[in-house]
Amino acid sequence: MDPLGDTRPAGSNLMVVCVPTEAEPARMSRRQTLTLVSMASVNFSSMLCYSILGPFFPNEAVKKGASQTVVGLIFGCYAICNLIGSLVLGRYIVQIGTKFMLIAGLFVSAGCTIMFGPCSPEI
Repeated sequence: MDPLGDTRPAGSNLMVVCVPTEAEPARMSRRQTLTLVSMASVNFSSMLCYSILGPFFPNEAVKKGASQTVVGLIFGCYAICNLIGSLVLGRYIVQIGTKFMLIAGLFVSAGCTIMFGPCSPEI
């Protein structure tokens, strides 16, 4: 073995040359494109629902007697639950199925968002 890390025997003159081919990248079908666009728009809409809370929720919570620490904990709980849920459910996504996981997650998210709406202002 020489100092440059060549592991070929000393008398070997074999040289391997890799030539890149000019293959055209595979294109997505119309159905795949529509699926990608719909998933991206659903994800965008879901994140939009939670980001709408940022500008007005802290002021409303303080008016109702919550401290800034509690407001921070409320927003932090969402992030930590999202992280833990992603790690746990991501481990079992192969067994559960990606389609079911996506649809179930959308329904859970929609249900939580809808339940947030009728919360009484006295809280």
